Amino acid sequence: MRPMKKINLRLCKTCSQGSCCRHGVSACLFEVATILKKNKHLKIKKPWFKYKGIDFVHTESGYDFETKIIRGKCIFQDKYMRCRIYKTRPLACREFPYWKGKVSHDFEVLCHMHKSKTADKLAQKKNC
Repeated sequence: MRPMKKINLRLCKTCSQGSCCRHGVSACLFEVATILKKNKHLKIKKPWFKYKGIDFVHTESGYDFETKIIRGKCIFQDKYMRCRIYKTRPLACREFPYWKGKVSHDFEVLCHMHKSKTADKLAQKKNC
């Protein structure tokens, strides 16, 4: 068993880029229903989600959806890269950078701050 990576969660509090939200986020049927019901007031053109298929392994409902991407960002991000459905956001968003108690496989790809910190460390090693 590999040891769990440690993530500096302060990176999430300092990120102003919202880069972890620039790809579609997985949501089950129950989450989609909640988001649609509790965010009727949003003036965002629908559909907000695309259907990915049946998945009983990763979703509670068995039906897997993904948030739409518009102009390179999640449909629910505002112009300041903040989440417009923060209180009802999908579990994948609420748990990020973790997923079911482990580091998300998307963390290193999506986290802008992680990438810049890693690049800084590599540059320091090259200069030694």
